[in-house]
Amino acid sequence: MISQRDWCTNYENLPMCGTTNRSDGVYCTLLTDLFVKRYRTCAMRDIIHSLMEPIMVETTKISRILLGAFLVLGVTSCATTAHKSKSIDMSSPEAMAKMEQYGKPGADHKVLEPFVGNWTYTVQSWMKPGDKPEQSFGKNQNSWTMDGRFLKQEVSGKWAGQPFKGIGYTGFDKVRGEYQSIWLDNMMTGMMTASGNYNPATKTITQTGEFSCPITGDKNMWYRSELTMIDNDHHKYSAFGKDEKGKEFKTMEISYQRVK
Repeated sequence: MISQRDWCTNYENLPMCGTTNRSDGVYCTLLTDLFVKRYRTCAMRDIIHSLMEPIMVETTKISRILLGAFLVLGVTSCATTAHKSKSIDMSSPEAMAKMEQYGKPGADHKVLEPFVGNWTYTVQSWMKPGDKPEQSFGKNQNSWTMDGRFLKQEVSGKWAGQPFKGIGYTGFDKVRGEYQSIWLDNMMTGMMTASGNYNPATKTITQTGEFSCPITGDKNMWYRSELTMIDNDHHKYSAFGKDEKGKEFKTMEISYQRVK
């Protein structure tokens, strides 16, 4: 059976009674076929098509006009909304200067500069408080991407005796005024996302976020992380979760050493 989706996306391949190539497009084919679904004969189909064709041509013209209008509306909706809510002229030099200011990396991005380079790491992880830590090792390469806007992290090693690969991105959102991170690896199909702030006194970026846990099945598992620059050749990442009673405990600690 042909679905309505097939009518709208692949009308040229529909089983037609004849080979007439109609230029009026989807609308004519769709509406004609809806009538023909009740009247099965090819003769009746051709009659209906001849009667409906002039109407469908006009319908197609109108639809194209409406499509163009919707495209223009979509492009300008953000600017229109901003104009109404904050009385901002999006085409003004001031607005363009502000967009350029927020769009380029700044001093907060330079906080991530010491993490650039090649590293080896040692991981200790705990499934629950009091467990003996699971230990693993690997390599990590950090590099700038998007012209210094985001720090890209590429990891390869082993976890629980299995090959492990992961990719992460960290950046500073100048509009929201916060650091943001995303992480994905070959152990899960979801992505970990988090956001937070930097403490210059401790040289630590602290973030909180959520992820879908493939072990417990929790769709929104909370976690907190701390990324600390110890010195130019060493940094540490710590992650924290919550136990069954909602008490926070350390789930992971990764120690990095620069490769020279």
